[in-house]
Amino acid sequence: MRAAYARRAERGLDARYDYWRPANLFIYQGRERAFLAVLRAAGLLPLGERQVLDLGCGDGAVLRDLLRYGAAPASLHGVDLIDERVTRRES
Repeated sequence: MRAAYARRAERGLDARYDYWRPANLFIYQGRERAFLAVLRAAGLLPLGERQVLDLGCGDGAVLRDLLRYGAAPASLHGVDLIDERVTRRES
């Protein structure tokens, strides 16, 4: 997995997932609507103090979304196999 991510970075392919690209923005917003619908249907909103573990959290983008949905920061936890993804900060 580490080698695959390294090859992708070497080829400059990471940027193809940038949030501000119109096609990506459309996909991300659709995913967010679907995710909120699932949480709502399952009776999990508001998130409040619910404990959440994001496996493969990358840079924590989904965890930041969960903060916006009302999760308590101390209740959010993330794990990723690639250290560089966890320590990377958004610009």
